[in-house]
Amino acid sequence: MAAVAQSMLAKLPAALTAQVLDGGYRIDLPAGAQPSLRTNESAVALVLEGLVRMFLVSDTARQVTVRYARPGEMLGLVHLFARKTEVHSQAVTATSVWMMAPARVRALCEQHAALATAVAEECATRASDAIEELSLLTFGSVRQRVARHLLDLAAQQQQAGELVAAVTQQELADAAGTVREVVARVLKQLHQTGVTAGSDDGVVILDAARLDAEATSGSTDAT
Repeated sequence: MAAVAQSMLAKLPAALTAQVLDGGYRIDLPAGAQPSLRTNESAVALVLEGLVRMFLVSDTARQVTVRYARPGEMLGLVHLFARKTEVHSQAVTATSVWMMAPARVRALCEQHAALATAVAEECATRASDAIEELSLLTFGSVRQRVARHLLDLAAQQQQAGELVAAVTQQELADAAGTVREVVARVLKQLHQTGVTAGSDDGVVILDAARLDAEATSGSTDAT
């Protein structure tokens, strides 16, 4: 599996990596699917292909994205040793994951210091990602905030695998804390590069992975 070479498992001896993956199984998910990948006792998973959105849901059904997981990233590790949080998942694009039993992964961590260290480093990376997500929401450029809002909104509204953010330029401006004219320039740039396209229904996401990269790349403001 190519994703293993991009994952924390690449740092481990081959025999130990094989032990971690042994007994697991692959799941292929269509875009828009919300599988039972909640980070509780159900599974630890390695993203093989695609883009997965992890999010929280409030008592009033509002959603907030926690992170986007890409090939080579792990899901569910934080909750191996910590209090369980009701985190939900959604395949933003067609996605494949390798599912592993958390009890087995935890037992192997207790037996092998190298694996325990790799898990700790991965959890530290996830904590850093959460800080960066907060920083993006607070200090990110207009382009970054528009890209993230488009991706989040399209994922929440996704139907039949199609990613369309049903939103006006003014609504995007309000969400990004800017004016409509600036949002119009950002959308024009995204359309020109083939990341998004306009439609009567809103903004069509043509390349979710590139739009996610736009949100995290630190691009210069379109002001």
